[in-house]
Amino acid sequence: MHLVSELAGATLAGRYRLAGRVAGGTGDIYLGQDGLLERPVAVRVLRSGPSDGPDAQELWLAQASAAARLSHPHVATIFDWGCEDDGTCFMVMEHVPGVDLRDVLVTRGLLDPPSAAEIMLAVCDGLSAAHSMGIVHGALRPESILIARHGTVKLTDFGLVSPGAPGGRHDTAALTPSSRYLSPEQGAGYPATPASDIWTAGLVLTEALSGRPPTSEKVILPSKHIRKVPRALDDIVRRACAVNPDERFASISDMVFALQRSLAASRKPPRPVEGLVDEVSGGEEVPDIEAPRRPTRQDLDAQRRSRRLLLGVIAVIVALVAGRALASVVLPRDVEVPELAGLTRDAAVERAEAAGLGARVESRKKDRNAPAGVVLSQDRAGTLREGSTVGLVVSAGPPRVQVPLLLGLNLDDAQVQMDKFNMEPSRLSERYSTEPEGDIIEQVPSAGLKRAWGSDIELILSKGPAPTEIPSLDNAGAEEARTELKRAGFVPLLREAYSDDVDEGDVIEITPAPGTLTASGSEVQIVVSAGPEFPELTVPDVRGLEVGPARDELERAEFRVDVLEICDDGSKVVDTDPAGGATANRADLVTLLVC
Repeated sequence: MHLVSELAGATLAGRYRLAGRVAGGTGDIYLGQDGLLERPVAVRVLRSGPSDGPDAQELWLAQASAAARLSHPHVATIFDWGCEDDGTCFMVMEHVPGVDLRDVLVTRGLLDPPSAAEIMLAVCDGLSAAHSMGIVHGALRPESILIARHGTVKLTDFGLVSPGAPGGRHDTAALTPSSRYLSPEQGAGYPATPASDIWTAGLVLTEALSGRPPTSEKVILPSKHIRKVPRALDDIVRRACAVNPDERFASISDMVFALQRSLAASRKPPRPVEGLVDEVSGGEEVPDIEAPRRPTRQDLDAQRRSRRLLLGVIAVIVALVAGRALASVVLPRDVEVPELAGLTRDAAVERAEAAGLGARVESRKKDRNAPAGVVLSQDRAGTLREGSTVGLVVSAGPPRVQVPLLLGLNLDDAQVQMDKFNMEPSRLSERYSTEPEGDIIEQVPSAGLKRAWGSDIELILSKGPAPTEIPSLDNAGAEEARTELKRAGFVPLLREAYSDDVDEGDVIEITPAPGTLTASGSEVQIVVSAGPEFPELTVPDVRGLEVGPARDELERAEFRVDVLEICDDGSKVVDTDPAGGATANRADLVTLLVC
């Protein structure tokens, strides 16, 4: 293999000396030597510079930190990571001398079912460990699967941090070797999830069994090309490569169990994995399709000479120097920053992730108009590198204020006070009270307590005094009626009226009528009889009296008097009309007959 020497001879972090580049992509892979521990290492260097800004470095370091947490027999170990002052970022990994699965498939064309199942069992076991730590691979392909000299399968190329996290999406604008292995949801621009790794594991298993790389989203079962593929492996591919993520294995661990059952049921034991490295020929026949070209003896001799560093790894095909380490992580592309203000925090994070970005709460502050948890502002706009993080300022809810005193106010005046704190009456009720009708007699919460800006207040208004039944005062005298009404809480008002039927001094009428419910303290009219307006009187007998004295006596008796002379020069009353002793009404006319 020709080694590119862009950084050959450079030393990173004062201890990692680079020998030569063996792979490219987003991160160039160099063979190197750890000067401190005196051991060979593989070093991935970010193909970027200081001009890419802190976002690329932040993404790189997050990826390295997440992947370094993994410790598993089937995952290539990450020893160290960091960034130089000039912006060069690096990741130091375990050096795995051997070949990758792509080399094996190019050489053999395909694998026998037990060998394919054994390799994918190791891969899925490593993925299961990653998923249990919240880490998603997101870029699995044959180049990511290393086979060491002694046959150990190692998974590399972890380029994702966690499900839905920044950097969990890939640019699928061009059909690159890695983008062919993206799940349908990743191809649609959504973040990688554990279900995405299940899809890709099924796709790699299909390619290992059939020798055909993926060409479209529709996965063809390997038995359609290779009849000897057992139904159990077909079922695993069918389940893993379901277009709907919900129809795939519930977890990668379930796929591990399915592969274990398939191997246990196989009557043919898997070929030792290390044998794949040493194998010269004897690849499985591929019926009904053109078999991939196998190298000639001359090709193998040329490869053996050009790869002396790995002499003895492959008998006819010499493995790639040191294998391929973590490569082909796609650099983030520029994406539009969505508007997040006004959304809840969870909705803002979801929208940011849908755009290929992350979002985190930078600060919280009180806001009179925004409920708690609503995004007030964001620190990024325009376009950003995919995987960048947008800082959010989130409402901590409205400030707390003192509840105003509203007791004794009418509703209009109370609303003026509540408007100062954006408060509203949540419920209005009324209750009888001695306070004036319409005044506030109770409020909840009480005045002086602290409540959030814009809170509601429950108000209780006075309906005025409670009504009382006016007592019955039949046959009562004026004073008795006055006393009873005062005792019942009313204000009696007396007036007289003539009555021919009710004795003078007795009650004629009460308004409102007895039995009526009336507010306590109300005025009640009492009409008292003054007796008949025109009572019958006895006409005095004034015969024989002179006209003057007779007139005086009749007027004292409250009669009107008229004089009729019935003879000349008379001066005495000879009779009256009506006659003396008769009865007549007060103020009736009595005529004196004078002679």
